[in-house]
Amino acid sequence: MKIYRPTTVIVGVVFVLLGGILRLADPAEVLDDSSRQLVRGSIGAPLTGKDFTLTVTRVKFAQKVLQSESDDPDEVLTTEGVFVAVEFEVAGRHLPETIGDLSLETDGGATYEPFSSPSATSATAPAPGFTESQAAVFEVNPADLAGLTLRVTPMQFISYFTTNYAIDLGIPSEDVAADLVAKASTATGQEYLVPRPQLRVTS
Repeated sequence: MKIYRPTTVIVGVVFVLLGGILRLADPAEVLDDSSRQLVRGSIGAPLTGKDFTLTVTRVKFAQKVLQSESDDPDEVLTTEGVFVAVEFEVAGRHLPETIGDLSLETDGGATYEPFSSPSATSATAPAPGFTESQAAVFEVNPADLAGLTLRVTPMQFISYFTTNYAIDLGIPSEDVAADLVAKASTATGQEYLVPRPQLRVTS
């Protein structure tokens, strides 16, 4: 009978653990994880998770994005496509927590990430009893907007939420999208002023 030294056993355990960590870190494995659920919602309808309630309150199309009304012209964000601003509120019920990263997805399969500034890149839940308003700004292709969906994806090792969220932003067709893009090109609709996050007591 072969006797294994303690050092050999420890090294073996370390390799097994490393293999498990690498497997968890593989994005393909995360996407195929059957333990994750996908919860769908729609604009204006509260979407309730384990420790929070998230509501998309407004979607705005624009050609320019400003951080403040006094922005220098050189600091104004402009695009050859169109900006999509998604405003939302999160009510917390437990300790403050990052719910997940934000992204936009279309029926055509395109995925867009938000600007790291001046908008939010993730949805966060405030302390219990409070509701925080937030906004995320995306630069998108105006020819591919049908089925525009806000995705909230928890990060492993950071958030304990095991559910992904998909919120339909109410753009059922390219015709509807084209109308919104046209309005964003008018003098009164082309600018979007990013609102500052607001914290209030949940009513």
